[in-house]
Amino acid sequence: NCYATGDVTGHNEVGGLVGRATGMIGDPDEFTDCYATGTVSASADYAGGVIGKAEGSGTISGIVAFNSSVTCAGTNVGRVCGAYIPLSSGRGDRVAKVSGTYAYEPLVLSKSGTKVALADVDKGGATINGADLTRDQVKALKSTAPVSSWDSTVWTAVDGSLPILAGIDASAQNAALPYNLTGITDLASLRAAIDSGATEVTLGADIEVAGDEALDVPAGVTVNTA
Repeated sequence: NCYATGDVTGHNEVGGLVGRATGMIGDPDEFTDCYATGTVSASADYAGGVIGKAEGSGTISGIVAFNSSVTCAGTNVGRVCGAYIPLSSGRGDRVAKVSGTYAYEPLVLSKSGTKVALADVDKGGATINGADLTRDQVKALKSTAPVSSWDSTVWTAVDGSLPILAGIDASAQNAALPYNLTGITDLASLRAAIDSGATEVTLGADIEVAGDEALDVPAGVTVNTA
């Protein structure tokens, strides 16, 4: 029951919320009902939208990577978690368990200096990349998994915005969803995203525009390069 919105840059084992999660027998780590939105970048290895690296025993479930980009100079990178490594596959109490994970579909994943094609990402709720959470699903986020199963006494969920913690002043929380530009078709919906409250967008790929397709960035909106 927590979230992080800041951009995170580090050397090794870098995550939007947790760098390295290590669970021991009888004292497992549990990461449930949480998300991260900031960009994540590791100059060495292991980078994940929410968790850089998870190993040992523990549970990762019901978490969402709303990040616009996750970048790793090495090879261990994931939309939700850079890698999860069980201590021993022969001992049930030692295995890191991953289930019900999701990632915002526009998230740009890069490793070893190369953008990872979405078609090459091993996706699913029990993987380090999570299942896709589309923009249309975010528009109905309150009734969409996994947010729909989060404790409503802890979270306030509004369709089209990020969930916020119910016990903290809403004006002190940023519920704007990161927006990612990866192609010319994204430009058409950029205005709608801004009207919905987006104040930061990420240029996830080079986009060639000309004439009336030129990008007009409204005042108060920041464009980052992935």
